[in-house]
Amino acid sequence: MTPTRELALQVHRELAWLYADTGARITTCVGGMDPRRESHALAHGVHIVVGTPGRLCDHLERGSLVLAQLEAVVLDEADEMLDMGFREDLERLLQAAPATRRTLLFSATIPADIAAMAKRYQRNAKRIATTSERERHQDIAYAAA
Repeated sequence: MTPTRELALQVHRELAWLYADTGARITTCVGGMDPRRESHALAHGVHIVVGTPGRLCDHLERGSLVLAQLEAVVLDEADEMLDMGFREDLERLLQAAPATRRTLLFSATIPADIAAMAKRYQRNAKRIATTSERERHQDIAYAAA
């Protein structure tokens, strides 16, 4: 899941390239696109679905998105999805997914609500930080003109 259509389409392109030789079927479900085409793709079976929370909830409600065999959920830019008001949609999708799934949560920041969501929906979670709390933004140079 991604917070925006643009990011979902970008992720789809990258996954299509990455899995090109595997025969994996990948579809995107996002607002602003034809939901009938998306439903058709879902009905014929896919290995990977990339989408925005709102559109994925729409497909879940219509019965075209079936999560029974879901093995993993990836939340990309989870902090942005919460900032954009997708909390209820995220929780609805996570609650509908099998308890045995893996949940991967990626976020540039870990505010309290993201930490709470991770604790609630992840098992044996590991937090991986690319920078330490003290070294934030050491890779950014500031200059004044």
